[in-house]
Amino acid sequence: MGSYDSGESVSRPAPRSDDSAPSRSPSRNSPIMPNDSADVRTEAVDYNRPTLIALGGGLTRARIVKKVDAEYITKPVIDVIKYLISDDVAATKEEKNIADAVKERMSRSDYRAIINEFYNFHNERLHTDNLDTYLLTKERQSEGGVSKYNYADIAIVSHEEGGLEKMCK
Repeated sequence: MGSYDSGESVSRPAPRSDDSAPSRSPSRNSPIMPNDSADVRTEAVDYNRPTLIALGGGLTRARIVKKVDAEYITKPVIDVIKYLISDDVAATKEEKNIADAVKERMSRSDYRAIINEFYNFHNERLHTDNLDTYLLTKERQSEGGVSKYNYADIAIVSHEEGGLEKMCK
């Protein structure tokens, strides 16, 4: 399916430290990036819908975009990432380059994950949080009408690329 680029871009200033807006984080242990344009799940995950995952390494928009089997919905995010970067799944030259970028970052102990341009956390959460925690419902217009699917965008970044102190400036 090649690279992923929505072409959408919204820029908003980071909230001031005196702002008392409530956090959209699902748990107090979930540091987030202040990004008002981010997708946030507003309805329950439908386990019968197709599930598409976009995975990238670094801050580029290049992504491996693949449909994953329903069994991955309840697995830890790290299992989904390992599946997507496997040689059987990342088949094209472009996908192999993206997989290599992800693997390179994951070889470090302090890599981070940015999910749906909203969640930004240390990699240990990839081992404990299941994919369904982060799935969004998206819609696609096709010849047969509107179809819904589950979706998540995952970027594996080095601490220097995606550390909260860099993202909030």
